[in-house]
Amino acid sequence: MASQQTQLTAMSKGWNIVEKTIAVLIALASLFVLYNEVSIVAGILSENSVVKTSATYNQLFKTHHLPIIVSILGLFGGCMMLFNDKKGWMMSLIATAMFCILFYLSSRSNSTDKTLPFASFYKSYGITSIICFVLFLLLLWKPLRTKYRPTSKNWMWLAGIVILLIIDKMIF
Repeated sequence: MASQQTQLTAMSKGWNIVEKTIAVLIALASLFVLYNEVSIVAGILSENSVVKTSATYNQLFKTHHLPIIVSILGLFGGCMMLFNDKKGWMMSLIATAMFCILFYLSSRSNSTDKTLPFASFYKSYGITSIICFVLFLLLLWKPLRTKYRPTSKNWMWLAGIVILLIIDKMIF
């Protein structure tokens, strides 16, 4: 009986380490994506490239708003998950699902555009998409679902937000 409880405690500690590692990875990846997106937008705005390339502010917004929103969501989700917050776990699920979709779509569209200077670089986004999918699956693993005990209402919110963000991506 005591060895079984020791084994469960060891397994719990193992999943706690996995959970914290995933949280840190999500927070760091989100911070990286957020930094890149903001620096791209700031670079375009500071160089007046919007005027030079005849791009509009609306086009700039359409292109970069979703990755910025998802990055902020992932940054807060990863940080909150470090403190065992259920909402952080839910935000991390949404962020990893959306990163998976965004990186996959970006990989598909940008790797075929030969006019881009680093078109082959965008093929690596496919690997990043797979990594995000693996993180998403790890977040759905039974020990984490048991820990955070999502209700059917939580699953509805998760699905609704992801569907809303996918529709946003399709429209813009």
